Amino acid sequence: MIDEMISSDGTLAPSLLPSCIPSPVPSNTSANSKNEPDSGIVGHETHRWLVEWWNREYCAGRMRLCIVGNVSIQTVKAFHAIEISFPLVWQSPLWWYKPAHFISHFTGHEGPGSLFLYLKNKGWVTLLSSCPQTLARVFEMFKFTIHLTKLGFENYQLVALATYKYLSLLRSSAFPKWYQLELVKIENAEGYAVSLSKRLGKPIFPLNYYCMGQSSHREVHEILEYMHITKGRAVLMAKKEELERISKTEHWEHKKWYGMGYRVERWDPLFVEQASIAHARTL
Repeated sequence: MIDEMISSDGTLAPSLLPSCIPSPVPSNTSANSKNEPDSGIVGHETHRWLVEWWNREYCAGRMRLCIVGNVSIQTVKAFHAIEISFPLVWQSPLWWYKPAHFISHFTGHEGPGSLFLYLKNKGWVTLLSSCPQTLARVFEMFKFTIHLTKLGFENYQLVALATYKYLSLLRSSAFPKWYQLELVKIENAEGYAVSLSKRLGKPIFPLNYYCMGQSSHREVHEILEYMHITKGRAVLMAKKEELERISKTEHWEHKKWYGMGYRVERWDPLFVEQASIAHARTL
């Protein structure tokens, strides 16, 4: 593949893409930036400069991609993943308890008894990440991103079922105080510094309290109640022909801007019932 991109003189061939591609999605938020309480003239000018830079410098012809690994490019292109996400209450006002961060300590654990190790031992996954994500102001999601093996893709429903049942298990669990104390001890200094610097930009909390925090059963269980199969969604990602092979329907919708194909299917009622039951022996 790389050889096809190299000219006879040994240099990279020009990109076949246009040198500058305008964004097909205009910003809906920038138009109101002057009215935002934290933007004003400075924010408006910053946005204008950014747009000018983008129009002047953002060119596909200047970009290059390098993939380093010991597998063929065809293997790399055979991407399989499933994302499971749930709406999440805005976490900033819960800065003292950090319940979503507390939950991610369990869902992202990779040691004995963890969801990841169970799925990996089945030969279904290569990577699992889970954490709260801020999508917009006062709007957050808790998302699982699970990279699947070929065998895992064939058994994606079992991967999803194990994830939902693990959450059901957490909902039925108690969280002793020492869990939080342990979390404080093993907190990664670099990751904590990054997350703390983000929170310092929020002006509604006293700075001298940012380094504190403790878990609360009520806040944690309230979030876990929302992390139910009936209140979230799962997105299965793979090549079109692979999705068509395992799908129950042939009808495809298409994204308005980019034309990407997708379709929506409902979980089977029996699957929903199984996913709602916590059972320790399943993991």
